[in-house]
Amino acid sequence: MSEQHYDANQGAVPPPPAPSQSPTPPPAPSPQNVVAPAVAVPQAGVTFTPMSDKSRRRIKRIVVGVVALVVLGVVTTVALAIANWTRTPEAQVRQYLDLLADGKASAATAMVDPGLPNDQRGFLSDEVMASSSARIEVEDVIADDAEHSKERMVTATMRLDGERFTRSFRVSEAKKTFGLLKNWKIQDAMVARVDVQADKVTHFSIGGEKMSVATLKEAPSSSIVLYPGVYTFTPEETGEYIDAAPKTVSVKAATGYDSSYYGGTVELTGTYNDKMAAAALDAAAALTNSCAT
Repeated sequence: MSEQHYDANQGAVPPPPAPSQSPTPPPAPSPQNVVAPAVAVPQAGVTFTPMSDKSRRRIKRIVVGVVALVVLGVVTTVALAIANWTRTPEAQVRQYLDLLADGKASAATAMVDPGLPNDQRGFLSDEVMASSSARIEVEDVIADDAEHSKERMVTATMRLDGERFTRSFRVSEAKKTFGLLKNWKIQDAMVARVDVQADKVTHFSIGGEKMSVATLKEAPSSSIVLYPGVYTFTPEETGEYIDAAPKTVSVKAATGYDSSYYGGTVELTGTYNDKMAAAALDAAAALTNSCAT
């Protein structure tokens, strides 16, 4: 018979149920000890792709090229400024005078054309200038104050055989080289005309350049053209009966820019020598003997 409790009021009471064999669940954790699971959060931002070596080299070449262009531009600008600073009217005149001082007649003629026909250029040669006993010495070259003018006046002070003289040059602005470098052109060559007068002299020479007096007289002008210098005129082809002494003359140029300036006159005079007198006596004796016979 099963065990029963007896309740006086309710009668027999069934016994309490037997304890279950299943384990008792653990108590629920308190909210303070609950750790929320980690939630995956997406990362924000831009992801960069590493630059290739080829791209780095290309950028390096571009940077180097830009720097080189900048440096080249600066150097070019400075070079142009320096070049134009030296390309002045007075520098042009000084260069021309230095050629004449050095006896470089051909280069001087190429630089400043004297505007003469070919038959009057014979004595404007290196050989003739080389024969001169003295040439110009340049002391000073000064340009006028019209710095922004395309026409300038340049005055040069020189010496020739110890004597000082001045000469003015007209200089005009010429076409620029490459549109950047300034150029100046001298308008008038520094030449002088020398009259030659001869008596019993048929030819003369300067520095090996010979000329006929007859040809000179037939020309429109009985003068020759020379660059400044001290020249010796030597009579030629006088024959055995005529003596003629050389003449030396100092040829300068006009104080202005007149190319028709006359640098002086040279007189070449021949005289009969003793051979001529002896020959005349011999001829007279022969004529007398012929008449007597």
